Amino acid sequence: DRVDRLQKIAKEEGLKMQVRELQVAAAQEQQQQKDKPTAVGLEASIEYAEMFPVGSATLTTEGYRKMTRVAQEFASKREDQSKLPENQRRKVLVVGHTDSAGAAQFNQRLSEERARAMGQILAAAGVPRSDIYYQGAGSSRPIASNDSENGRAQNRRVELVEVQNEALLVKRVSEERASPKYLAHGTGTGSASKVALAATTTAVTQKIVKAETIPAKSANTAESMTTAAAPL
Repeated sequence: DRVDRLQKIAKEEGLKMQVRELQVAAAQEQQQQKDKPTAVGLEASIEYAEMFPVGSATLTTEGYRKMTRVAQEFASKREDQSKLPENQRRKVLVVGHTDSAGAAQFNQRLSEERARAMGQILAAAGVPRSDIYYQGAGSSRPIASNDSENGRAQNRRVELVEVQNEALLVKRVSEERASPKYLAHGTGTGSASKVALAATTTAVTQKIVKAETIPAKSANTAESMTTAAAPL
């Protein structure tokens, strides 16, 4: 299974990567059968570690090599996808994240540029550009406290999210925008950190209104999604 293969790659390459299946409750097909969770995609969250120089969106040589192996797994077994309508093909959303150090606008731009760099690797590995979306979340979605180096390292990450079709992609982006799970850690204790969080959140929201989940081929095709990720 793909989760196992990605975990194997992470172990071999020394990547700090968390992989999980994305599931939704299946529709009740028979009256006597209860709803069962159905896998609709997967999420791989990878810490940047030493993949990028500080403040840069250019992958190191080792970072590029490691991420190419990951991208090749996302590109595998797509032969049957070309026969499907575009909105029914598997989509990959790349989301870049930073810690709260530095200015909010810089973090927003850096996270977006790094997400785009990862998207380019996916395209080079064989994922069609029209099926790749990217988004920069800056420091607005922490999964650990930014008050410690270990926590900041966990927050500097990229998420590769593959879902079965465009409708599920829209659902994912919408849910992440409103998710309360990122409120647990904040971005620090000082007033400057709170201002940075507010600025980053505003920037991300503005991008979402424009096109937060835009396919690689056109920034305008996502307007109907009311989401935000930019074109490759």
